[in-house]
Parts: sequence; C-alpha cells; structure tokens
Amino acid sequence: MIDDSGFCFLNDGTPTHSSYSYATVEALDVAVVSPNVFPGCNWKTKQHFIHKSEPLQNLLEEKKHLLGASGVPIEPSIRTQLQKLNAVIKRTYAQKKRDNWNKLCCTLDPGSS
Repeated sequence: MIDDSGFCFLNDGTPTHSSYSYATVEALDVAVVSPNVFPGCNWKTKQHFIHKSEPLQNLLEEKKHLLGASGVPIEPSIRTQLQKLNAVIKRTYAQKKRDNWNKLCCTLDPGSS
C-alpha cells in the first residue's frame, strides 16, 4: 500500500524503545510522509529520553549486575531483590513522567485553549 502510493519513511533507525528485560533497543516508531514534503523533513528522537536519566540508569545498572552474565536470576533471593528493584524502577519512571507532565502543564497558557 505504501509502496504503491510513493510515500517515504523518515525514520533514521534511532532507537525509540528499550527493553529492560532483554537489554535491547529498537526503532519502533514509523513516520511516513509524501515524496513532495520529504526533502524538507527530518526525523530525530530527543536526546533526553526518560530512561536516560541518572536515577534510572543507576537502577538499571544495578539490575544488570544482579542478573549477571546469564541474564536469568537463578537463586530465589536474587529473584526477590530483582522484583523489589523492578518496583523501584517502575515508581521512578512513573514519577519522572509525572514530573515532566507537570512541567509541561506549567508552561502552557491557560487562556490559549
């Protein structure tokens, strides 16, 4: 369908998704434009992804350390530690998203809507 229409993909292959479980990054987002606007467009991801923040990076490094070379926790005590760490990661991520949302809302002009 897209090939028949002559649309162009803008994606430059920059990762837009990280899997903490599998330690992979992927470019999942798709941006499609018509050929006549393609030359004037570019597609870049922001350099300050939430998962790149220092608190999350430290927690992810700790998780990587707990998983070790195998990538699979074998001992029950390590599994418990990982479950607790995953909960902290989720809370930290949610708080960071909430903070970013509040920051954005503060910059909006209430009279503009």
